[in-house]
Amino acid sequence: MIERLTPREKLALGAAGVVVLLTILIAGIILPYRAALERLDQRIVSRQGQLLEARILVQRIKAMQGEAAATQRKLSAAPSLPLVATLEGLVAEIAGKEKLLGIRPQPVTAPAGVRQEKVELQLEKVRLEQLVQLLHAIDSAKSVMQSDSVKMRPRFEDAALLDVTVVVSSFVKAS
Repeated sequence: MIERLTPREKLALGAAGVVVLLTILIAGIILPYRAALERLDQRIVSRQGQLLEARILVQRIKAMQGEAAATQRKLSAAPSLPLVATLEGLVAEIAGKEKLLGIRPQPVTAPAGVRQEKVELQLEKVRLEQLVQLLHAIDSAKSVMQSDSVKMRPRFEDAALLDVTVVVSSFVKAS
């Protein structure tokens, strides 16, 4: 059948065959190959992001482990002072004993091997600077204390004075 075709028809048939072959080659091999390369590039970028995230997490874990070790050392070396007396002393030293309205013990749940005390400290007519000094003194005390929450309300008669409620926790290694 091909023998009966004229040279011009043979040339047209050959060109059509080449076009069909190129189309199959492009659609069947080259385009899927490029799509696969793009997916792999996206996967590489995604994995690099995950790797960076993992490195950041490792750094944060190491920092937390360092903080935990420092807290453990501080907990071991901390004097076992009563929390109420310590707080009364800090308030008297920083703001004056007359600013102390009340101290109420709070219920606690402590992890094994640690004894925790928690109190709510109520102060009135305290200046913001005095509150900041008190919170700094609590957080940097030799015993392991921390301020858990702070609630402030400005006084009606003088907005520079605050009524403050601070919840403070103290941790001591259980014996």
